Amino acid sequence: VKAYDADTPPYNDQVRYFLKEGDTDLFRINASTGDVFLLRSLDREMVPEYTLTLVAMDT
Repeated sequence: VKAYDADTPPYNDQVRYFLKEGDTDLFRINASTGDVFLLRSLDREMVPEYTLTLVAMDT
Protein backbone atom coordinates (compact mmCIF):
# COMPACT_ATOMS: atom_id res chain seq x y z
CA VAL A 1 0.00 0.00 0.00
CA LYS A 2 1.33 3.46 -0.84
CA ALA A 3 -0.23 6.81 0.03
CA TYR A 4 0.89 10.41 -0.41
CA ASP A 5 -0.08 13.55 1.47
CA ALA A 6 -1.37 15.89 -1.22
CA ASP A 7 -2.03 18.82 1.15
CA THR A 8 1.24 20.63 0.55
CA PRO A 9 3.62 19.79 -2.28
CA PRO A 10 6.26 18.58 -2.26
CA TYR A 11 4.64 15.41 -1.01
CA ASN A 12 5.05 14.59 2.65
CA ASP A 13 6.45 11.06 2.71
CA GLN A 14 5.67 10.65 6.42
CA VAL A 15 2.54 8.52 6.24
CA ARG A 16 1.51 5.91 8.83
CA TYR A 17 -0.57 2.87 7.91
CA PHE A 18 -2.82 0.61 9.93
CA LEU A 19 -5.49 -2.05 9.51
CA LYS A 20 -8.80 -0.70 10.73
CA GLU A 21 -11.11 -3.68 10.29
CA GLY A 22 -11.72 -6.88 8.37
CA ASP A 23 -9.65 -10.05 8.44
CA THR A 24 -7.02 -8.48 10.69
CA ASP A 25 -6.23 -11.84 12.32
CA LEU A 26 -4.72 -12.99 8.99
CA PHE A 27 -2.88 -9.86 7.90
CA ARG A 28 -0.45 -7.31 9.32
CA ILE A 29 0.75 -4.03 7.88
CA ASN A 30 4.08 -2.32 8.43
CA ALA A 31 3.06 1.06 9.87
CA SER A 32 5.98 2.85 8.21
CA THR A 33 6.17 1.25 4.77
CA GLY A 34 2.61 0.08 4.08
CA ASP A 35 3.82 -3.44 3.28
CA VAL A 36 1.07 -6.00 3.95
CA PHE A 37 2.02 -9.45 5.27
CA LEU A 38 0.21 -12.74 5.78
CA LEU A 39 0.30 -14.22 9.27
CA ARG A 40 -0.56 -17.69 7.96
CA SER A 41 -1.40 -19.40 4.68
CA LEU A 42 -4.71 -18.65 3.00
CA ASP A 43 -7.00 -21.36 1.64
CA ARG A 44 -9.13 -19.92 -1.16
CA GLU A 45 -11.23 -23.07 -1.32
CA MET A 46 -12.28 -22.64 2.32
CA VAL A 47 -12.55 -18.83 2.22
CA PRO A 48 -12.70 -17.40 -1.33
CA GLU A 49 -12.58 -13.74 -0.28
CA TYR A 50 -10.97 -11.61 2.42
CA THR A 51 -11.76 -8.04 3.39
CA LEU A 52 -9.53 -5.38 4.92
CA THR A 53 -10.00 -1.71 5.61
CA LEU A 54 -6.66 0.09 5.56
CA VAL A 55 -6.04 3.61 6.80
CA ALA A 56 -3.17 5.90 5.83
CA MET A 57 -2.63 9.06 7.86
CA ASP A 58 -0.08 11.82 7.49
CA THR A 59 2.15 12.44 10.47
